[in-house]
Amino acid sequence: MDFDLTDEQQATIDVAGKLLGDKAAPDAIRALEQRDDMRFDRDLWAAMADAGLLGIAVPEAHGGAGLGVLELCLVLEEVGRHTAPVPALAALALGALPVGGARAARRPAPAHHHGPAGTFVRVPSSTQPSPPAR
Repeated sequence: MDFDLTDEQQATIDVAGKLLGDKAAPDAIRALEQRDDMRFDRDLWAAMADAGLLGIAVPEAHGGAGLGVLELCLVLEEVGRHTAPVPALAALALGALPVGGARAARRPAPAHHHGPAGTFVRVPSSTQPSPPAR
């Protein structure tokens, strides 16, 4: 058995690593933490969308790359490696992956579908910050 990564999988790591290395540098993360209580870098999220990383495991019929769980895990690994302030696990693994599973390719895209453009972020409610105490 060959457990080496394919060229496409290695390219996924390279793209994610370069993008996150450039845009999620420690200084950028510190600056974001000082100006944004949510600690969510919308510009980085949009850049990830532009690079095609947000739709990596979404079927092509729904505007994604149509790759698999392994490729998604490679992106998540790079997000973790760079401690990128984006909701990748919540939005991609817990949101898009269950919705875009194997049966999704047989379903038509929903009317409200915006594609993985990064303009709409849906995350589980448990990840939302609590309102400030009064």
